[in-house]
Amino acid sequence: MSIKSTEQVVDVAEICSKCPDMCCDMASDIRFEPRFFPHEVKRGLHLKFNYKVYIIDGVEIIVMDPDADCPYFRDGRCMLYGMEDMPLDCRIFPAAPTLDGSVIVEYDGCPMAKHFDTPEYREKVLKLLKPYMPLDKRWLEAYWRLDMYG
Repeated sequence: MSIKSTEQVVDVAEICSKCPDMCCDMASDIRFEPRFFPHEVKRGLHLKFNYKVYIIDGVEIIVMDPDADCPYFRDGRCMLYGMEDMPLDCRIFPAAPTLDGSVIVEYDGCPMAKHFDTPEYREKVLKLLKPYMPLDKRWLEAYWRLDMYG
């Protein structure tokens, strides 16, 4: 399977490279473990990662294993950056879809969130999410509840 380039929401490399925490950095106290969206699970994207499965109120949520290193993080950077095999959760971070069909920028876990919290960024994230909308409400509820289980 060839990996094709995809549109990035913003040039996160520019913003994140200035961050002292580097959320993808395995030496950091902050690590981002993406949740795999239903369309990614259908095509088996999660199988390329070390992952865990959680069942929350009967809904399966698959997340990159927080105890394992991302197989695509090498030499201080993401080898999937800009590619279609980069999980959607990674591409939109620190944004997240909400139950009402919008997106929010999460400040927990992202010291650079203020640089992403703009109407333009949220609009670009919504454009990237549009092909997968509406997301299943039960899946979204489980997506948000996962933090209580992880």
